[in-house]
Amino acid sequence: MLGSNDLKKMFHCSAYNIANGVCEYIKVINSPYTWEKFYVPKLLIISPVLLKREIIEKEGVYGEFDENSLIQSEHLAQAIESACKVYSIDFLNAADYAEASMVDGLHMDEENHQKLENAIYRKINSMDNW
Repeated sequence: MLGSNDLKKMFHCSAYNIANGVCEYIKVINSPYTWEKFYVPKLLIISPVLLKREIIEKEGVYGEFDENSLIQSEHLAQAIESACKVYSIDFLNAADYAEASMVDGLHMDEENHQKLENAIYRKINSMDNW
């Protein structure tokens, strides 16, 4: 899963910027020169769960996330999915299956990890040539 830390206000990243970063990872990983004598691996890119509004309240004024972080979090899955389509990479939106914990508004609790694990398992089993 890529993107949650990039949403920190100190980076000033948009969902589009983060998706462009994902594209760069895809290009490197899909390069046959990276793997020489091996097959290029099959990829599954997973966008992160949405940030919860409580993250701002819990962190306070000097926290790492702000209102823009929340807005970009809402657009992140669509931006990453669009990037994946360009390269025919499989994609899964974690926010469709799990959510961040109320403890910090960023990380998942055990129950949500289990939900996401099940979704990833089903996705991998449905992918061609895995």
